[in-house]
Amino acid sequence: MEEGHNLRKYVDSKEIAHLWAHQTQERANCSAAMSFDGAKFYSYSTVIAEIVTNKAGEAYLLAEHGYSGTTSRHQNIVADAISSMDRVFEIPGGSSRDKFSDTTRILRAWAADIERKIEEAAEHKRRRPRLLSECRSIADKMVNFGDFFQIGVGTVESYIPRFAMTAEELDRWAADKTEREAAAKAKQEADLKAERVKLRRRYAKQRRAWLAGDQNQTGWGHYFDSADLRIVEDVVETSRGASFPISHARLGLILVESVIASKTPWQSNGHPCRLGHYQIESIDPDGTVHAGCHIVTWKAIERIREQLLTA
Repeated sequence: MEEGHNLRKYVDSKEIAHLWAHQTQERANCSAAMSFDGAKFYSYSTVIAEIVTNKAGEAYLLAEHGYSGTTSRHQNIVADAISSMDRVFEIPGGSSRDKFSDTTRILRAWAADIERKIEEAAEHKRRRPRLLSECRSIADKMVNFGDFFQIGVGTVESYIPRFAMTAEELDRWAADKTEREAAAKAKQEADLKAERVKLRRRYAKQRRAWLAGDQNQTGWGHYFDSADLRIVEDVVETSRGASFPISHARLGLILVESVIASKTPWQSNGHPCRLGHYQIESIDPDGTVHAGCHIVTWKAIERIREQLLTA
């Protein structure tokens, strides 16, 4: 990088994509809401392009269209700046939570695109030749992408759905759609459950510190299915960042214990039990409380019960 260019923090919108593409400086912004920081190019705060370098050389990853009109214009500007580059992959764009260049994310998104096109081909016979041709193009792109990232051919092919189908097979594919969707949903739920178990293990130490009164342990509560409670001075705090007065909590405790004793679920039905700015919406017979995004088990309530009554 040229040292003098590092001083140009703000540049012209017509030039910024070229500066990024040639990496003549580390970072820059422009008035049109485009910027880059190292290898990543942003439209507002969304990564829309990235330069990846490995043993195979250098590649430019550019998000496919599907954003706002303004971001689409930014994508066109970047596409123009890298049009002469040897290796450019148009890839599925990601959310702010995704790692833009994550190969697993990209291969899965391409595979899902092939799945959608097969579904459409199964339902619309006239479009089958075009759609299956598009499937072949995506599959070729997946293989080339895997080659650059040095992903084994067998691994890449495991992502690619089978699409060279006869008319009869496509008809069966359409008939089996409900079953496939149910299986995909079950797998997604299983994967999510496994991921949450992993996260709960990762944040177990922070959770214990928070329950012991550490004020610096925040940001982990939403990884757990239910919220924890603790008492700090004269308020009850939840692991998801809410708080309410102890006096309200005592009234809520009376209601929860009456539900447990009667073994009858409780619904607010226009007569809510308020907890500060919040309100209890329902209580299960086992004492589980539902309040907005919070699910609080009786075990969590019981943990602070004695402290709550004597505070």
